[in-house]
Amino acid sequence: SLLALGNLVGDDSFAQAVYLIGGKEVLDAILALLEWSGTAKKTLAVQEQAARALFYLSDAKMIESLLNMSSGSDIAMKAVEVLKATQKKEEDEKGGPQLPSSSTIMVNPPASVEHLDIHRTIRNCLDHTTTSASPSLQRWSASSLRNLIIEDQRRSLVAASESAQTGGVAPL
Repeated sequence: SLLALGNLVGDDSFAQAVYLIGGKEVLDAILALLEWSGTAKKTLAVQEQAARALFYLSDAKMIESLLNMSSGSDIAMKAVEVLKATQKKEEDEKGGPQLPSSSTIMVNPPASVEHLDIHRTIRNCLDHTTTSASPSLQRWSASSLRNLIIEDQRRSLVAASESAQTGGVAPL
């Protein structure tokens, strides 16, 4: 997949584009797949691919690059521009907006990282890590869990730092 290939060569632009272009909807759809019940081969195969995508989308280096992204300088921001142009062209051709109203394009890369619901995602990964009938799904879930713990720690440190700066008491 493009996420795996991009991770392999150190190009996170596709993963960044996922967050920037409808990130909340994409992440919610991935989590919905992980929440399916059943042990049929097809169900487990779909869930394995969802856990695999989640692994690449929660990679600490990718999230760091997304947080450090400067407007207009990365391929992901160019993808946003292309999507906006495509959307405008469709509106002109068909006489109105063609994308659903829930479709979003994030122009603030750091805010787009917050679309990842850490606690819901950790619950799903823990479930598949401990009870899955598929060893491959267990491995991808465990790997994703590692990334999610790192992201949760990053968010906790940011919250503690912000709390300390505003004079509040930060929980440990």
